Formats: sequence, structure tokens, C-alpha cells
Amino acid sequence: MNIEKLINDHPNNYSLGEAVRELYYEKRKLFSILSEKMKDCKIYDSPDGGHTIYVRGWGEEISTRKIQTNQLNLFDDLN
Repeated sequence: MNIEKLINDHPNNYSLGEAVRELYYEKRKLFSILSEKMKDCKIYDSPDGGHTIYVRGWGEEISTRKIQTNQLNLFDDLN
């Protein structure tokens, strides 16, 4: 979204406010649809290069992540 263009296209405050609210509600509706589709998806991350794996639900705050304890070890059977 280009804020400068939005402001130039809506020179008065009422019109600008209306346009901003419209964009906000449109994006919120799209986020709700996406959240419903992604509700069972998980995000895995490792801030230490793979030594510790964390998991959290899609759309959840990073503070809710938990350590993933059942990691897949592909090469354990080769030793």
C-alpha cells in the first residue's frame, strides 16, 4: 500500500479516513479467511542453526512457541 498515493487521492480528512477504514476492514477480513485455512498449520523455527527446534501455531505470537521434542533424526539408523 502506498500511503502517499492514498493521501493524494483523498485530500480531505473525511475521505481519507473512510478509505483507511475500508482498507483496514478488507485486510482484516482476508486475514480471518487465511487464519481459518491455516488453523492447523505449524511453524517450525530454530534460532540456533538447528540445535533446538521450536514449534508454534500459524498466527500465534513467538512467545507461545514450545521446544519440539520429537525431532526427526534421519541418520540415526546409519551409525
